[in-house]
Formats: sequence, structure tokens, C-alpha cells
Amino acid sequence: MIEFLLAARALWSAPGRNLNLLLTVGLAVAAWLVLGVLMAPFLPGDGADSRARSLVSVQTVSRSDELPLRYASRIADLPGVKHVVYSAVVLLSCRQSAPKVSLQAFGGSRDAILDLPIWSAQTPGLRELQARWFDDPTGVLLGPKVAEDCQWRAGIGVSPAEAFSGQPVSINITGIRPSDENPIANITAFGHYDYINRAVMPEDAKDTLGDLIVFPEDSMSALRLSARIEDALAHENPPITANAAAAAEHALAQYGQAQYVLGGVMLAVWLCTSLVLASVLAHSVAQRRANMALLLVLGFTHSMLWRALLLEVLGIMVLAAGLGVAFAIILLKALPFSMGLFFNGFRIPVWAWQGLSIVLVVTGLLALIMPSATIRRLRTTDLLAD
Repeated sequence: MIEFLLAARALWSAPGRNLNLLLTVGLAVAAWLVLGVLMAPFLPGDGADSRARSLVSVQTVSRSDELPLRYASRIADLPGVKHVVYSAVVLLSCRQSAPKVSLQAFGGSRDAILDLPIWSAQTPGLRELQARWFDDPTGVLLGPKVAEDCQWRAGIGVSPAEAFSGQPVSINITGIRPSDENPIANITAFGHYDYINRAVMPEDAKDTLGDLIVFPEDSMSALRLSARIEDALAHENPPITANAAAAAEHALAQYGQAQYVLGGVMLAVWLCTSLVLASVLAHSVAQRRANMALLLVLGFTHSMLWRALLLEVLGIMVLAAGLGVAFAIILLKALPFSMGLFFNGFRIPVWAWQGLSIVLVVTGLLALIMPSATIRRLRTTDLLAD
């Protein structure tokens, strides 16, 4: 109990110094969390991301042309192809004051669509939800943000208008997907290509695709299969290019080596913070040598003084961590929503939270080295020190 009183007195007796330490460590905490958010898209993923890395994406060379639907059947017949999934996106208007609904209509076999890395394993009743959707050709699965904006609920039929032509489209709301860590999934609805192609697409856009994804039979053959697809469609118009998703991810990783730059900034911030914290605490303990020596004369022990210092540093770190988390959340909420589509909705990754506690502990221990040495060398004769 006496150590708590000593630590509280030390914190209260130097408000200017402690405010400086709180802001320094708090800003370092905020920088760690914000930089972690910015770094997350450039780090290798797992789960659904690892499945996505084994796929082949087919696009037109110009990227502005749509793919003909016939390409899907041509590619499906090639050796080494397990599945072909294709899709097109249409925009629907649900309410005048609500954003447009991005409806991604998928085509291909049931097994192919189920293999797409778009399904969260944590979705309650996932199999039942998928079964209901596949059984209804006009069924649509809504992202939670779409359901909120349009005020739609599962089990109803609605007739939103196609955003450009104004043509009404009759759809059934099969279900609402739970909130996803990927913000794009939350603002997207899933539909069926065959129905959307027949009911919505204008004549000049019928039987065209926005995306065509190929699943290799062997996940290691994605690069070989992409070359085979390009050879098979080399004389078709429009010309296409097929890219293994791994190659696209590698290109992203090479973009400015952003993860290394951001990681270096995080390291530099914490090195500077550690130096500031260590130097300020060492100077503070040196200034209090005479007072600490008086406490020794009064019967306090070196271990009691050290524990009081430990509690003092712990109090600074805990308060600074809370302040830094608040700074980070305020800053991330102030960033434009459109940026969040790339940066995972500005969600702070799990590894950043876990790493923060480790960094705070290491920083605090490093800052205690010199003050602890000063306390260990403390003698009652230091009472006479100026």
C-alpha cells in the first residue's frame, strides 16, 4: 500500500513532466495502431486470402472491354480447369436517400460458387443460407450495410430500379449476411447471373462478364494454367490476359515495399519514445536522490522504492495507452469512408493489438534500467546531496 502512495505522490508532484510523457507515449501508441491499419493490406493473409492466391483471373487486355460469356464455357473445357466462376455487377436504386446497391451476380456451378473466398466460416447457419439462395433463381443475399440503407429484411420481395435505365427488377431477399471484416462485402449484394443477365442487362450488355475466375485442379498449377488459357484464346476478339492471383499479390507486395517502409516508421517511433521515456525517468530519479535517501533513513527499503518506481511507470504506460487508443480511433474515424474500402474498413488488426502490449512492456522495462541502477546504488549519505 505504501508503494502506491509513493507512486501517486511522484506522479502528482511533477505534472508537467508526466503530461509530457503521457503525450509522448500516447502518440506512439496511436502511431502504432494507425500504421498497423495502413500496413495490413500489404501483409500476407491466410484463410480465404490463401485460397484466393491459387486462382486465375481472366480479363480483357484493354481492361475497359467486357468479357463475352462464351469465354467461360471455352475455358471450362480446358485441361487442368476445376471450376469457372463468372460475375457481372449492376447498380440498383432502393431508396431516394440511400446509396446505390452494388449487386454482384454470380454464374457457374454451385460447387464453383461455394469455392469462392467470399463466404465467412463464422456465418451462423451458413449451409442453410446458401441452400435457400441457390434454390431461388431470383434470390439475393444482402450485405448488412445494404439491408440497413435500403431498410430491407429477409423473406420479402422488392422491385428496385436499375440505376441507369430505371427498369424495375423483381428480387427476393433470401437472407442478410453477418457483418464482415471486409467492408466491401458489407456494402455488396449477391445475386444469380442467369436471372440478372436476362432481366436487367440492356441488349448491348447481355451475355457479357465483368469478372471471370478460374480454379485450377492443382493449386500449384495456377501460373501454368494462366498461360494455357491465353494460348487457347489467343485468336479470339477481344483479346484476353490471364493472371494467377499469386502474381497479382506479388505485384502488390512490391508496390513501394510499403509494409517495410511502414514497419520502419513504427520501429523508429518506438525507439525515439523509448529514449525519451528512459532519459526523462533517469533524470527524474537523479533529481529525487536526496528525497529517496531520506526515505531510507526513515526505514524504507530499496525494494520498496523500486516497486514504487515500477508502479509510477506502470501508471504512466496505462494512462498513455488509453490516451493513444482514443487518439487512433478518432483519427481513423475522421478518414474518408472510400479509403476504408482498401484498408479493411480501418479495423485495427489483431496483431497490432497483441503487439502493442508487448511493445509497451518492453519499452517500460528498458526505461527502468537506468533508474533501477540509481536506486540500487542509493545510500543514506545521499541525503546530503544537493
